[in-house]
Formats: sequence, structure tokens, C-alpha cells
Amino acid sequence: EILKVTSTKMWLAMLVGVVLYIGIGVIASIFAPAQPGVDVPTLETEPGMRNLFAQAGGAYVFAIVLGALGMTQELRHQTITSTFLAEPRRNRIMVAKMAAYGVIGAIYGAVGVAFGYALAFALLPLKDHAAVPTDALWQIAGGAILGCALFAVVGVALGTLIRNQIAAILGIL
Repeated sequence: EILKVTSTKMWLAMLVGVVLYIGIGVIASIFAPAQPGVDVPTLETEPGMRNLFAQAGGAYVFAIVLGALGMTQELRHQTITSTFLAEPRRNRIMVAKMAAYGVIGAIYGAVGVAFGYALAFALLPLKDHAAVPTDALWQIAGGAILGCALFAVVGVALGTLIRNQIAAILGIL
């Protein structure tokens, strides 16, 4: 199943999307001007710093879509038929598929956290900010990686239930 995922370039293209999405979120969090009447914590506060580093966890959107696409593409192109003929116990196939996409989702989460943290630490000296909440960084990183893995598994499950690729992606989003 890992070979199936990595044999196409889609997972890499979506990984580039993860980096761009998180980069936009981090840059916007650092350089967004204060809005009068809008109660959003600024970087001078600890909640504002947590919000900044939480942007690194945004890869879950790509993980769930990748999981759904992985399943719906096999159903759409009927490439799963040969897999079911080779292994008639569908439970094993689905567990393997969910495990494979869980690993890829965790990789998405780890890349998102690494890039988001690196970008935030590179840009923070340009603005006044509160102290970096180091205890929260580990919580955010762990939650982002675990969350992306679980979202990828949920994507596979939803792709199995909603066999139409467009309907599955629109339903997820």
C-alpha cells in the first residue's frame, strides 16, 4: 500500500500544497495588521504566540483529502479489483490501506510542523512578540502529527463510503 501511494506524484504535489498553505498561514499571522473591534490575540500575548505556532498544524486538510483520493481513485479506475482478487479478506486490505495513509498523514504533519516552526522562528525577530511558549510547542507538534495521521485514515474511510471522488472531496471540505 505504501508503494501504491508513493508511485504517483500526487502525494508530493499535495505535500508542496501543505508547505504553501502553512507558509501563508504563518506569514499572515505574523504580519497581519491589528483590526479595530476584532478580538484576535496579538503576538505580544501568549495566546497570540500559540495561535501563530498552531498554524503549523494546518496539514490535516491535505491529509484527509489525500486519504479520500487514494480510495476513490482505486474505486473509480477499478484497480482495487485485482487487490481484492489476490487477497479476498477485505479487512486486511482496508487495515493496510488505512495504515499506509496514516503514515503518509503523519509525514504531512511532521513536514508542516517543521516548516511552520522554522518559518515562524525566522520571521519572529522582525516583530515585537511575547516569549515563545516552549511547552506548548511540543503539544502543538504532537497534536498536529497525530491529527494528520488520523485525518488521513478518516479520509480513506470516507472515500470508501462515498465512492464518487468529487462528492467525497466536496463533502470533506
